[in-house]
Parts: sequence; structure tokens; C-alpha cells
Amino acid sequence: MNGNGAGPLLSHLPGVYHSSEDLRELLAILETVLLGPDDRGLEAQIAKIWRYFDAVKTPDEFLPWLAEWVALTYTDGLSPTRRRELISEIVSLYATRGTKGYLAKMLEFFSPDGTEITIEDHEFAGLIIGQAKIGMDSWLERDRPFWFKVKIRAPSPRTVSPQEHARSEIEWRDRARKIIDLAKPAHTTYDLDWAFNDVGRQSFEFRRRETAVGEGNDDC
Repeated sequence: MNGNGAGPLLSHLPGVYHSSEDLRELLAILETVLLGPDDRGLEAQIAKIWRYFDAVKTPDEFLPWLAEWVALTYTDGLSPTRRRELISEIVSLYATRGTKGYLAKMLEFFSPDGTEITIEDHEFAGLIIGQAKIGMDSWLERDRPFWFKVKIRAPSPRTVSPQEHARSEIEWRDRARKIIDLAKPAHTTYDLDWAFNDVGRQSFEFRRRETAVGEGNDDC
């Protein structure tokens, strides 16, 4: 730094040093590194370091690193928005780990929007007076221990290709099974019933055929 004015660092030194041009030049280099310009100095960078620990604010390239900080080992297939939301909530969710609520919430993150998730930990409803039918929907002896069933119904994808539909269902089912294996207590077993809601798919295909017929009539 040249000139008569003292820089931010030099102003903190006794006046006897203010006349030293060599010291001014040395401090000018340090001020460039520490203070700027244009918020590029270390002081400005340190002031914004909190952003790297905020799942909403951190850059995309830091999300895997932040996920490791909160012991989140699996985020495959998540959109950037859902990945940020999961990283933000996972620490509080750990307090309910091993429960149906925790598993349902984790499956919700890794399922298409609008998915219905049901978790039952009894094969039958049990003996309910006035409702139960012995041998059909209830047992008089012990139910299957440490077992639960997950039923997932997801909106059918907007595709007309049976191959794509089948491949997408396999991918989503494998993803759900991965989440269940990570989230469930180690001693438990489960059955997974995963399927697309084909009603929506059939409705979409009907509209497509109707549109195709209309387009054919326009060409005649």
C-alpha cells in the first residue's frame, strides 16, 4: 500500500511505524489476502463459512460431505431438493429410528410424490369382539414375531412403454428395499408389496389413444 494513509492493519500499530514504506508494502499484501477486495478476502470467506454447514445454503458439491457429517450413507436417486431436505431433518429423525414413523418418513423421501405408504406389524388385526372372524382375519395364538409388512402404492409414471414401466417399478422397488434394510431394526423381517397405481396409467393411456384417434381424423 502506497500513499500517506494508513491501511486497516497499519492503523493498529504505533505511529512510529507509519513512516516505514517497506512495512506499508508488506501489510498491503496481507490486507489483500485477509480483507478483500470484493468479499474475496479470508475475512469475508470466514464470515460466510456457516453456509457450508446449512443443507439449504451449501453448494451442491458439498452435499455429499455434509451427508457424511450426519451419518447419512445413502442418498442415491434423490433430487437435489429432497437431498437437502433429508440432510436437514435426518438428525431429528434419528431420535425415532427403529419405529414405524421413522421408516415411513424415510420411504416418503425415496418415493415418488403422491405415494401411499402403509406399514403393518401384525399379520392379522387380532381378536376384536363383534368384528373378528376366527380363522379368517384373526388368530387365537401368537402372531408372527418381529415381522412387519410394507405396502407402497405410487402414482404410475407417464409412459406408454411397458418395458419402461416395468423397469421403473423394479428401480423404485429396489430403492425401497434398500431403505427398509437400512432403517429397520436388525432382528426384524418384513414383506414388501410395492406397485404402481395402474388406474392412473390406464387413464393416461386411454387419453393418449383418444388423442391419437382425434389426430387421425384431422388428417382425413
